[in-house]
Amino acid sequence: MTAHSPIGGSIAARVLGCPGSVNLVARVPEHLRRTSAYAERGTALHAAMTLLIEDIENKNLLASFAGTTIGTYTVTSTDVETALAPVLAYVDTLLTPEAEYYLERRVEFPTVAGAFGTADFLVRLGIVAHVVDFKFGTGVRVQALRPDGDEDIINAQTMFYAAAARHTLPTFFAGVETIILTILQPSAEHSELASSVAVTHAELDDFVASYRAACAEALAPDARIARGSWCKFCPARPICPAHTAPLLNLAEFAMPGAAALNKQAYLQALAAGLELVDAVKDIGLALRDQAKAALQAGDHVPGFALSAGRATRDWHDETAAMAALIEAGFARDDIVDEAMRSPKQLELRAKARGLKIPPGLVHSHRSGVSLVRAENARVPVPGRDELVRSFSEALQALQGGAPMTKKSKNDPKRARKPEPDPDRKPAPANDNAGANAKAVANDNAVAVAPFAGGAMTSLAALQTALAGVDTAGRSGFMPMLAFKRDGGGVWHYGQKKTVLEEGSTLACNPLSFKWGYICFNDAKKVIGEQLVSVSKPMPDSSQLPSLGFKWNEQWAVNMKCVTGVDAGVEVVYKPTTEGGIAAVKALIDAVRERLNGGQHDGKVVPIVQPGKDSYQHKEHGKIWIPELPVTGWMPLEGPAPVSAPPASSTSEPPRRRRVG
Repeated sequence: MTAHSPIGGSIAARVLGCPGSVNLVARVPEHLRRTSAYAERGTALHAAMTLLIEDIENKNLLASFAGTTIGTYTVTSTDVETALAPVLAYVDTLLTPEAEYYLERRVEFPTVAGAFGTADFLVRLGIVAHVVDFKFGTGVRVQALRPDGDEDIINAQTMFYAAAARHTLPTFFAGVETIILTILQPSAEHSELASSVAVTHAELDDFVASYRAACAEALAPDARIARGSWCKFCPARPICPAHTAPLLNLAEFAMPGAAALNKQAYLQALAAGLELVDAVKDIGLALRDQAKAALQAGDHVPGFALSAGRATRDWHDETAAMAALIEAGFARDDIVDEAMRSPKQLELRAKARGLKIPPGLVHSHRSGVSLVRAENARVPVPGRDELVRSFSEALQALQGGAPMTKKSKNDPKRARKPEPDPDRKPAPANDNAGANAKAVANDNAVAVAPFAGGAMTSLAALQTALAGVDTAGRSGFMPMLAFKRDGGGVWHYGQKKTVLEEGSTLACNPLSFKWGYICFNDAKKVIGEQLVSVSKPMPDSSQLPSLGFKWNEQWAVNMKCVTGVDAGVEVVYKPTTEGGIAAVKALIDAVRERLNGGQHDGKVVPIVQPGKDSYQHKEHGKIWIPELPVTGWMPLEGPAPVSAPPASSTSEPPRRRRVG
């Protein structure tokens, strides 16, 4: 069995957030510190990945793992297809002929005795080092960089492995300028396989200092104890004061007396009671899990015992049973119930095989409503009062504050985009038919790409990224912005091809520039797309899969309308024509020149007014081409408020990065 450090990488976030947990966990018997069968699955799939990477040229090895038992877990065909296969395919892209790598490498953390961990996969490609962590859990999405209020939090576990690997393998990291932390989680529902963030040596140095301080605090008798997301898999919950306190609070819980019986006091009492019940339920599950594990290990838990579950009946031999049943007069339909796999099951298989489910085949419906904590409400359901108020406001906005009047048949008509339907899964961003626009509270704020850090960090990274873009030679979910070259040249967006109001201006997110290739079939449907940030090398067209149709060069940038009737609408512009690509290149040149000039005062977001130009073609006549002239600039977080009311601005503040 692999040794585990009490302050190792897998619990780095817990040590940082709750140093006192180190001593609490030490009091839990060692055989009760393991969690559930899910941990057994993760351990087995990690072992399988090691064997697969060591013999990556053996194309038959992957399928052979189905039915193989590793430890106490038997790998299933679904594990092979939806977990091992996509991770192996990603790893294969990193293992170029010049790559150097380590598998399952034990690494020692600097300056902290007894702090070590096992890095799943370390790869070096020139001056770039990749620290890759495999996650096979299906419940909670783990991200390399996740937003938290006005901060972006770097995953502490991968930071631990990166700092420890740099310390343990100095020759391997010598000359490395960029360190990329990547988490591969193939089974997380409705999420991408890989989550990555680039960190600097300075950030690793800061993490080493912070972690050393947290470990020093953990040794103190009065080490800080705090509840947080790090508690989820902590084995010390049954004895942790932060978790057992609700048991005492429950005894003191009381509804308000008659004198205080008003609506708000009563609702507050309901909320307080639910808080206690949730906390008690959580500690109850932890107590039961550990008691069950103790009894299974042969320990005695006074007053409790294990009881066998309800018996289930199975066929001794399904093939023999089917033959005997048919001979006995049963029809095949009586014996076999053939059912189609669910959309979720097909989505996992599609992701693993690089396939796409055709649109229009899936619909969703809600079975009802349930009570959850406000922050966990995936699709909030408004109450009756809120529904009435929302409808009243919408009706007033529709009527412009005046009674409705019949419009003349000559009045201009424009299709407006509806709000996104939360019950429908968004279509892929490369669907050229577009989709629903998303309205936001601050119509002037520029939607920053998910990987963006703080504003000043982003500017530095942006300047570095754009410095290497060759514009001389050569996207969150949004509707497509497109330019129709015939018929006079028209800008439009979305499925309904809503015409962009003439004179509208759009803010272009400079952190969203992408380049790559797209493939269409004869019906002009997208059958393949490879787009990456311009901070990365453009995909090699010779390495793209053969789909039977030509791959076309494509560039992209996210935009947000800031003036006109479309204000607040976010779109993505992804041209493949020479004129459209030239317009995006011109934007990159403009941003790069502004950054290099240094006199931008933080205003690096170009504001453009979509226009058009034309030239005469000897065969096709007048050909219209798109133009995106820059008319102004704004900061990443949006413009300053134009008025000075006492109310606070709704602009999102610049983001900072920290580790958690």
